[in-house]
Amino acid sequence: MATLHKTIKPGNYPYAGSDDQLRNPSGYWQNCRVTFHDRFDEEGKHDLFYFSPKNNNINSVVAVIDAVEEKIGVPKKQRLSISPNEKLGSYQIELTDWWRDPIRLTFLTCLMRDCRGDKFDNLFGGRYLQYTKVATERFLAGNVFYHGSTYKGWQTEFSDSFKATELLKDKPADRKTVDVCHFTGWQTRRLYLSKI
Repeated sequence: MATLHKTIKPGNYPYAGSDDQLRNPSGYWQNCRVTFHDRFDEEGKHDLFYFSPKNNNINSVVAVIDAVEEKIGVPKKQRLSISPNEKLGSYQIELTDWWRDPIRLTFLTCLMRDCRGDKFDNLFGGRYLQYTKVATERFLAGNVFYHGSTYKGWQTEFSDSFKATELLKDKPADRKTVDVCHFTGWQTRRLYLSKI
């Protein structure tokens, strides 16, 4: 179960704009998920990031993450921990090895952005997962291992339902790494794929 230690009082979001915002520990707040992922590992491996939800909907986000982790069967010790960061007026998302996988992390940020209420069946009402419904359904069915060689981000990679069927499997790939080149394409990085 994703652990929410406590909530921050509404109105404590100095960086919140018209949308949810993401931030790596050493960077700037990002409205754009793609830019966030492009820059997430540029200064080394991070085990956490910050999330400032629009309309302080953190309880909805946690409820949906709990349901997803339960459905997929994420091991208890590998589940997310979410806690407030009063200084930044946001929530700190502590990643485990399971969620550090680049494919799973991009799915997570799509999921966090698309939360509409605390109902698991509202997943396809947002702007990210509705275009990748086949991939999202495969992921939720336990096909959480990527079998491609160059990953371009959740939406770019999986808007084609055929690719979702071919690239998301229930067993780890033989390779240990994947080249990650997000939509902005300004940088390609080789990242490790999870074996758990």
